[in-house]
Amino acid sequence: MEIIVGTQLSNVAAQTTLDIQGLVTSMQASGMSRSAIKDTLMADLTGGGRLFGNYRNQVKNTVKTGIGMAGNNASRSTFTKAGIEKFQWVSVGDGKVCPDCEPRHGEVEDLKYWELIGLPQSGFSVCQQNCRCQLVPESYKGENLDKPLVRGKKKSKWKPSMSLKKAENYVSKSKVKTTLFHGTTETRKKSIINRGFVLEEKKNGRMWGDGVYLSYQSEQASEWARLTMLRDWTKVKSKSTTLNIKANVKNPLIINSGEGFPKHWTEQFMNARAKGYSGERGVYYTNIAKKEGYDSIIVKMPRKINESYDDWLVRTGGDQLVVFNAKNIVAIS
Repeated sequence: MEIIVGTQLSNVAAQTTLDIQGLVTSMQASGMSRSAIKDTLMADLTGGGRLFGNYRNQVKNTVKTGIGMAGNNASRSTFTKAGIEKFQWVSVGDGKVCPDCEPRHGEVEDLKYWELIGLPQSGFSVCQQNCRCQLVPESYKGENLDKPLVRGKKKSKWKPSMSLKKAENYVSKSKVKTTLFHGTTETRKKSIINRGFVLEEKKNGRMWGDGVYLSYQSEQASEWARLTMLRDWTKVKSKSTTLNIKANVKNPLIINSGEGFPKHWTEQFMNARAKGYSGERGVYYTNIAKKEGYDSIIVKMPRKINESYDDWLVRTGGDQLVVFNAKNIVAIS
C-alpha cells in the first residue's frame, strides 16, 4: 500500500514539474522577464491557481484513495482469515458506474481471480482509483444485490438558509410541500438568513401558538411586514420585506379560525387561568399541542366572513402555518 501511494504521489509531482517547465519555457519564449515569471508562479502557488491548485487536489485525492484502499484491503484480510473463499463484485448503480465495472456486478470468484484481473481501485478500469465498487463475501445478504446498488440522495443538513433544491430535499417528507412566506424587515431578514428564527426574542402577538408564522400568500406576508413596522417604532429605519420559506412539518393540527382550538384545550386553558396562570394563551396552547404530538398548526380562514367577524383578523390572518421548532424552517436563498 505504501509503495502504491508513494508511486502515485511521485507521478503527481513529476507531472506537475513537467507542467511548470512547459509554462516557464512558454513565458520565456514570449519575452517575459525572470522576475515576471517568478511573480506569476508565486501568484499561482499562493492563490491555488491552475498549476499548484491542481497539484494540491491530486495529492488530496491520492491520499483519500489510499485510505479507501487500506480499508478495503483490511476488510478482505479479515474475511479471508475467517475462511471466506468466494467474493462477489458489487458496483454502485447511480448513473456514474463506469463501463468496465458495471458488467462485473454480481459475479462471484475467489480472491486470486479478482487480483489477477483487477481489484476495485487498482487502476484497471476507466474510473481507476476513483472506483467505488466493493468485494463482499459470497454469502452476504445485507442488500438486494440482484442489480447495482443505488445510493440515495443524502438528506440536507439543516441550515438557516439553503438553495431551493437543497431546501426541497430537506423538507421532502413534509406534509406541506408548497413555498410559504414570512413578512419581516430587511434588518430581521439578514438575521434570519444568518442564524435562523429565534423564538425567544418575542412572545407577544402569537394568538395561534408560540412559533414562526408563515403565510400561504406573499401579499398576506407583506401585510404582516407592514404591521410589524407600525407596531415597532425601532424598525422605522428599516424596510419591510418577505422571505420565501420551506417548512418541514410531519404532524400539523388543522383548525378553522372561526372555530378556534379544540374544546378541551380551551377548557384546560381556562382552568389554568383560574389557578393563576398568567402567560400567553398561544404559549399555553403550543405546550398542549406538543404534548399531543403536533409539531405545527395550520389555521384555515373561512372563505365567507360575516360582518360581525373581526375585520383585523381577516386582514392580518389568512391561511397560515405556525411552526413550533425554528429548525423545521429553511429560508430560500
